Amino acid sequence: MNSQVMSIPLKPVSVGLVFVLALISLPSAAGQRVDRSKFHIGAYYFADNIADEAHVKELVDCGLDFMVDVSVKSRKTLDLFKKHGIGAIVNGAVSVWCGGGTNCARIAELRPRQGYVDSLDKFVKELDHPAIWMIDLTDEPGATAFGHFGDICRLFHEKCPDVLPYVNLFPNYASHDDPKHPERETHLCIGTYQQYVDHYTEMFPLPYISFDHYMMRDNPNFRRQLYFENLRVVSEACRATGRDLWYIPAVNTTWAKRRVSENQLRYQAFSSMAYGTVSIAWACWCYGWWNFNVYDKEGKRDDIQFEALKTVNFEIRKLAEEYMRYRNVGTKLFYMRMGDASEYYDGWFNGLRPADGSSFAVGTMVPRDDGSSARAVFVFAAADPDDVSKQTHSFSFSATGKVHAYGPRGEVPLTAGGAGRLTFSLKDSDAVLLVCE
Repeated sequence: MNSQVMSIPLKPVSVGLVFVLALISLPSAAGQRVDRSKFHIGAYYFADNIADEAHVKELVDCGLDFMVDVSVKSRKTLDLFKKHGIGAIVNGAVSVWCGGGTNCARIAELRPRQGYVDSLDKFVKELDHPAIWMIDLTDEPGATAFGHFGDICRLFHEKCPDVLPYVNLFPNYASHDDPKHPERETHLCIGTYQQYVDHYTEMFPLPYISFDHYMMRDNPNFRRQLYFENLRVVSEACRATGRDLWYIPAVNTTWAKRRVSENQLRYQAFSSMAYGTVSIAWACWCYGWWNFNVYDKEGKRDDIQFEALKTVNFEIRKLAEEYMRYRNVGTKLFYMRMGDASEYYDGWFNGLRPADGSSFAVGTMVPRDDGSSARAVFVFAAADPDDVSKQTHSFSFSATGKVHAYGPRGEVPLTAGGAGRLTFSLKDSDAVLLVCE
């Protein structure tokens, strides 16, 4: 890759200002089919070989409310989705672009605007369906394609304003430009992951940032620090620009003989919620790639993965109603070799720490209702991504008001300790929402 052709110079800007300016011309109902007041849980792929009522009911039984990459031509599936309250992110309505690389610089030539004009006109006249929430536009594009796709997003708002385009970004372990090797093709088509995400906020007039990061594979120690750094970069961009954070974790894995465990599903979900995630789309329901998808290529269900995912999804939903009363305004990570702090303080919750000094994350949250004076923190036990220790940790803290503790299986008991402190227990990979009123 030629860096003179592919690199994108980034000037200092206020990404929040750019986002506001980008949305000024959009109708107020833009993307209204996605209810952003709710926490959404979905998954990738629903194959035609299981497209019947029993299998759609199964999605509801597993706690899912949307599916990604459903063919726009699968009208029977869409009818069943509508009947059972499942939203669809459809493919085939427009030409989908996947992946970074040299060709991203030629995106306007390879995917001309007029093609999207024609496709969206056809969608509105012939292919729209009430089960369709969004239309798949691009998965993991390189940064040199952002300007073109940002323009296509504005075309979406013009042609079908209540249906959002779906754009998903690379994780931070994707390759980036290297000035020492300017001819090498990369994924990000830009120098750093921070620049990649910042450029998205400048170019895309969308109310969310979606990214995938599959940490339950390869070297978990290497992946763990990259994973939390990925969450940090995306969550900070979301806060700065008023966007929602959407995360794609994995129920499948590259491991040939070891599954992603129930606790490892929890680890991905609850850690992302500590950073403010409001949508999770598991990869994969029907076979997409790798091993231990919920369904294989032949349409046979993996009952172990189904039951594990069902358990965790309903734990998320148990927390979600109270969680969505608040929005994340910052996250701190402790004992992860990323700082020296060992206790959490914010004036409402003080001296929050585990007795054993294990790793944990705390998401600081404020009410979405401006009339509320409550404060909340989302506490996640981060010490055991490999699900081998299986320990229980005793946390303690003091608070300035009455505290309620909401867990994924119901209320979490708080015990009064010495010096006005409260204590609670948290298992590895588990979480609790503390609300102070």
